[in-house]
Amino acid sequence: MKQTKRNKLITVVTMLTLVVTTVLASSSMAFAAKGPEVPIETKIKSFYYPLQKSNLYTGNAKWVCNPGDYKIDMEKTTVDDPTVVKLNNEDGLTAIALKPGKTTIHVYAKEKGTKEYRYFDVKFIAEKYINPAKTFKIGKKNYVKKFKKAEQYWKNSKKISGKLVVKAKKGWKITKIRKAGYNITPKKIKNGKKVTLTGKNPQSVVVTFKNKKTKQKIELVFVVIKAAG
Repeated sequence: MKQTKRNKLITVVTMLTLVVTTVLASSSMAFAAKGPEVPIETKIKSFYYPLQKSNLYTGNAKWVCNPGDYKIDMEKTTVDDPTVVKLNNEDGLTAIALKPGKTTIHVYAKEKGTKEYRYFDVKFIAEKYINPAKTFKIGKKNYVKKFKKAEQYWKNSKKISGKLVVKAKKGWKITKIRKAGYNITPKKIKNGKKVTLTGKNPQSVVVTFKNKKTKQKIELVFVVIKAAG
């Protein structure tokens, strides 16, 4: 069976996200199990990316439930504020952020293995993404522009090594810096010290920023991963 463009994208993103999921708990989605292995999200908290298009193929698209798990009645599935999010049911129910804001999605669906439709209320929160870093250097190279559109950047390389120098923009402060990776325990590292990241077993630097006024938190993730080929 041929994969759709949408499915291929989801597969790649899912594999890469495994590198940093252990340190991104603050921005993860909440699930409420409606069956032994059939979850539906009850809260989606993420970013609205102003420099990305609002469609199925960018970070503004958030999955509400997997295809095959629920049969969705789109005529009765509604959004309280349709200016914040629109829905798409082409490949599982997807919420697409249109702007920063909060709303509730009322999903009318029948769970796999059950006979009756019922409503599932999903709280949707989208905070505006902004790059909080003024400088993000490893060695001599400054990667700060790589975080212009999103908080994660994947570098295709066997190894990156050098002095880590991260500076926050005005109004922001750095609260934590960690090194993480696949099957390793995240550990704190110091700004201004040498860091080495390998790509064979993908590793990353995760820097947490906090807005001094709004208290918003944003984590920038620099991942080194050696792609096949």
